[in-house]
Amino acid sequence: MKLKLSNVFRDFKKDVESNFKEIDKLLTELLDIKSKTSNKYLDSLIDTLFTKRYDQLQKEIRAIVLPEMSPLAITEDYEKSLSDLKGERHTSLKSRLDADLNQIKSQSQKTANDDRFIVTENGTIFADFVKKSKTIKSVKKIGIIGDSVAKGSKSNKNFGKYLSEKLGATVQNEAVSGATMSTVKANSIYEQASKIRNKDLVIIQGTDDDWLYNGSSGVQIGTSKTNEKTFYGAF
Repeated sequence: MKLKLSNVFRDFKKDVESNFKEIDKLLTELLDIKSKTSNKYLDSLIDTLFTKRYDQLQKEIRAIVLPEMSPLAITEDYEKSLSDLKGERHTSLKSRLDADLNQIKSQSQKTANDDRFIVTENGTIFADFVKKSKTIKSVKKIGIIGDSVAKGSKSNKNFGKYLSEKLGATVQNEAVSGATMSTVKANSIYEQASKIRNKDLVIIQGTDDDWLYNGSSGVQIGTSKTNEKTFYGAF
């Protein structure tokens, strides 16, 4: 059927046809979206994404299972981490950290004078000569000869032990209780000296044993440098 339409109806017809085309296009797109939301499509999408990330996943898993550091290196680092700021080894990281924190706290509470003086348990105050000395810090080997005082008789710790702890030095203590300087008795300080070799520091300590020898009659002071049976000669 043919109709002779006016210009107004012709334009209206054109607009209606155009609208139907838009509707048809929209329906087609909706069907396409519906197909893409199917399980099959989603499975395919996940598989594609996984494949793209597979290499990266392998690298990350390999980094966890096979770290760059060898087990030996990891063990050595862990062992080192157990030593605190003073070099003392602890059984756990917690105890090591606690020790370091206490050390830092203690140091932060010190004043400049704390490092220059030492206070003993009985209240005696004296200068810390290790802090003052310019040479004693380099001492690593100490030799000690003398009598009971040098030996540390009746004491919990002799001064050789104190120096060893303070300086990190090794100590060879040949002192004998009751030793005289002169060779009138066995184990004299003179004889002890022959056992001391290659030391950075030698400490000689003797008191009154020469004067108390032989019923307090004492050893002669002497005048000869070669007579070791006199105090002067042995000295």
